[in-house]
Amino acid sequence: MEELFRTKIKQHPDIVVVLKESGERELQKIYDTDYYWGTGHDGSGKNKMGKLWMKLRDELQ
Repeated sequence: MEELFRTKIKQHPDIVVVLKESGERELQKIYDTDYYWGTGHDGSGKNKMGKLWMKLRDELQ
């Protein structure tokens, strides 16, 4: 997934702008039924997608 996100960043420079504008805020993939990539219905999910975007954002700065 990380490789896919890196490719997406290269292909869509607007994503870089959005990531940088998000500053230090926590990014969350709000998805009720996904407890791995998202937050899950009750917020107890692992939010792996949000964490991956934050990792890539940190590398951009």
